[in-house]
Amino acid sequence: MKVKTSKLNSFQLQPEWAFVFIAAIFGIVLVFVNPPFQTNDEDRHFFHAYHIASGDILPTQNGTQIGGNVPLNLTYVVNYFQGLPFQTKDDAQLENLRATMSQRKKEAGKITLNERNSEYRHDHSYSTNPIPYLPYSIGIIFGKIINSKPLWLGWFARLFGLICYIIIIFYAIKYTPVFKYVLLLYALTPMILYQSASVTYDMLSNGISFLYLAFCLYYAFVPDAKITIRSLAFITVLAILHYYSKSGYPLILFVFFLIPPGKFGNMKRALTIYASMALIFVLIFFYLDSFTWGALVAAQHYDLGNVPQLRKEYDFGGTSEKISYIFSHPFEYITLLTNNFLFFRQEWVSGTIGRFGYSYLLMPKIIIILHGIVLITVALLDSSANIKLNLYQKLLAFFIAIGTVYLIMGGLLLYSPKGAEMVFGLQGRYFAPAVPILLLVFYNNAFPQSILKRFSGLIAPAYSALVLLYTVIFINNFFYK
Repeated sequence: MKVKTSKLNSFQLQPEWAFVFIAAIFGIVLVFVNPPFQTNDEDRHFFHAYHIASGDILPTQNGTQIGGNVPLNLTYVVNYFQGLPFQTKDDAQLENLRATMSQRKKEAGKITLNERNSEYRHDHSYSTNPIPYLPYSIGIIFGKIINSKPLWLGWFARLFGLICYIIIIFYAIKYTPVFKYVLLLYALTPMILYQSASVTYDMLSNGISFLYLAFCLYYAFVPDAKITIRSLAFITVLAILHYYSKSGYPLILFVFFLIPPGKFGNMKRALTIYASMALIFVLIFFYLDSFTWGALVAAQHYDLGNVPQLRKEYDFGGTSEKISYIFSHPFEYITLLTNNFLFFRQEWVSGTIGRFGYSYLLMPKIIIILHGIVLITVALLDSSANIKLNLYQKLLAFFIAIGTVYLIMGGLLLYSPKGAEMVFGLQGRYFAPAVPILLLVFYNNAFPQSILKRFSGLIAPAYSALVLLYTVIFINNFFYK
């Protein structure tokens, strides 16, 4: 038996390399099989990345528009694909869109960039920090050298975002002392890889969230991992990158407190570091932007009086009244959010696993359920005999994850139309950074020598490859059938 196990293990890749292999193959397929600019708000994210690639990092204002020059042909190609009504119930129209998709790509592939024929275009994301767009902007710059046609610029942007994601997750899996296959599985979840093969700041937000969790676990459980000024500075840099990639996840920074006091030498030093890091996290979330990117944007003195705003047809006012209601009726507000989650649970949970296009293409329910079962099963089995999570650490992980879900719901409810009792505009993919943290609750030492664990190096990657193979076939059949 030992000989057979040794031979089997000799064919296994390390989990981080298994991830790279699978993510590269299926990620590249997703880059091209997903119709151009079909991911949620991909058009706006792409235009913002293009402005940055063109040097318009701090956009100018032209009348009621804030942005920069964009070639007319680029705008045409993006609009040619973006927001196609695949959600229609008219079967004839749906079949017609499918039949013409390949033809659309062929026609768009002939259109040149022609930067001399440009127009000034408003950038709805003009105030968004440029950091999460840098991989895409580099891809666009590289694309202008290799193939500057607008369709290819979109594909180069996607490819460079995918490369960035693969590098980040490689190091997350490599350095986490536990949950290597949990991270592999969730990082290869169809929705997560699909987002990472698109132009969106969710790629960096998810990637840095997983990397931050991995290094907090590394410092918590690896005996040789010393907590020094350098390591604390490194954690702080990751926290800043996490905030800049997408600012709606403040509680995730407190994963740092999974590190036990014993790692700091003595209780006095531990309490000092805990208090200092908590203060740093608060300053990052509430004040960092106002002293950095926000200050640069404010220094431009844009006239926002007539600048077009998204969703202006709705009345989103009354935020102060809503905040007053929360503080005066906290339990009623929590109940309201809980009812929202129960009402939308299928849609939101499905959105963390497999919902594509403009959120209108949902994978079959059996795949959603199966993937959830597999994630929980691997979380139960992917343990280490030498590492234990105590009750405090599991409770902390639980409250950070659930608290993140409630903060996302509560934040979007604040910006829902006046009088709304339902959360406006929330999608399940927003919960992605909290999922691996929640799965820590299932970590245990009951099955350290189980048969499934001994062969997890084959089972988890094989399952991920199979579900992604199904995903790309599923997407291809929908968009091109």
